[in-house]
Amino acid sequence: MYDYELEPQGFRPPKQLLLRSMIKSVGALDWTDGLITVDALDCHREAAEAYTTFFAGRNQRMYFARPLIAARHPLPSLEDAQATEALIFMDKQLKERGERSVIYASFRSLFWPQDPAKLNTALDHLTESGIPFIMSRPSPAAKLSERGSCRGSEYKCVFGKLAPTTGHSRSPIPMILWPITVHQSTNAVYLTDVLDIADELIEVRTGVGAGPRRRTGKAPFGTLDAVREELRNVLASAFNQDGVEKRQKLLIVRKSLEDAWSEKGTARQEVADFLDHVMALPASTLFPAQAS
Repeated sequence: MYDYELEPQGFRPPKQLLLRSMIKSVGALDWTDGLITVDALDCHREAAEAYTTFFAGRNQRMYFARPLIAARHPLPSLEDAQATEALIFMDKQLKERGERSVIYASFRSLFWPQDPAKLNTALDHLTESGIPFIMSRPSPAAKLSERGSCRGSEYKCVFGKLAPTTGHSRSPIPMILWPITVHQSTNAVYLTDVLDIADELIEVRTGVGAGPRRRTGKAPFGTLDAVREELRNVLASAFNQDGVEKRQKLLIVRKSLEDAWSEKGTARQEVADFLDHVMALPASTLFPAQAS
């Protein structure tokens, strides 16, 4: 992929985010003994091995602890009116429409699409097509027009406490990806082109990210009509045989990640090695104040 495809939304990170997070986190690697990550070793072996080799060259260790997922879904508090309302909504759709009938839309807690008109077009298409959906909006950058998202009949906007999806490791539910920045675009390539367990929306790209794609040589049209047409085609595939095939592939991925915490699983061994490494460090390294 071309370098500008790493920013498919033409996202420019806020200055404070760069200063407080990205720059400090990179600098912190210079004085650490190693790194423990919540990435899964078995999810992308090639990338994991590349990171391990890189840190080994710096005399540092790399440990992979994922998946860190609760064994059971936590039940919402009776005082959490929004979560309770969302569950009532989903129960209603399950009863009336059956399984796999609701779309959950989430851009997580930090980023948001840079072109509100394209997001509104996508949401309009869902409501006009009679496809029920739940949308979380925890990001402070979230912007939704009153016209675009709230005129449909079967939708629910959730502001914050409904847990985001945990990807393909918990449920065999194919994802429709709308990458924005950092690792999202490369993950999208891996999930769509390599594992074939997801679809990526291309017409929603904007700004510098809307240039020609390395994979096809073609640039997205980028119009609202193109966004609507692409989403229509993706949903048609998702609710038919293509969706069935992707769910079958997801079951294989899920089994691999579930085995990671078995008695001889990779994640269990990685965390055990990490704890052994930490406990072998001098006390002055672990607790400098107490040692002095």
